[in-house]
Amino acid sequence: MLVLDADGLIKLHRAEVLELIAQEFECVVPPAVYREVVTRGRERHHPDVDDIERIVNSKMTVWSHPIAAGTDAGMGPGETEALDLLGELYGRSLRPVVVSDDRAFIAILSRMGQAFFLPAVLIVELARSGTLNQREAAQSLGRLQPFIRDTQYRQAIRDIERL
Repeated sequence: MLVLDADGLIKLHRAEVLELIAQEFECVVPPAVYREVVTRGRERHHPDVDDIERIVNSKMTVWSHPIAAGTDAGMGPGETEALDLLGELYGRSLRPVVVSDDRAFIAILSRMGQAFFLPAVLIVELARSGTLNQREAAQSLGRLQPFIRDTQYRQAIRDIERL
């Protein structure tokens, strides 16, 4: 099960693999992430909001159970709700993996020992599993390249070339 924050959701869509990921994995989106990406995205006239909304509403779960999201230093409402959601899922004996590229959030997840994927690493994993071939994975990373750190991009390309 994947828990996506806004950063992960948007970047996977830009890499054109969001729908594939939603088909391959059970994906859960905290309500604050949905509001940030879809509701605010629509208010700001983001061109990809309709596609993201369609994928989320048809292939993912927007968590509907109450989440007692407060505010944690350095995190927005989406990341805070994602942490609360992780607690809910672990309470149900599930072992979710977070998808994010938010540095502050990743630092917190690392300190907690929580499994996570950077969007680029998730694309490499799709290639490793055979869901994407090397060419498709490299193309997805190419679409993602302007939105991620160069070191992440280069490492992901090296990893794909080694497959």
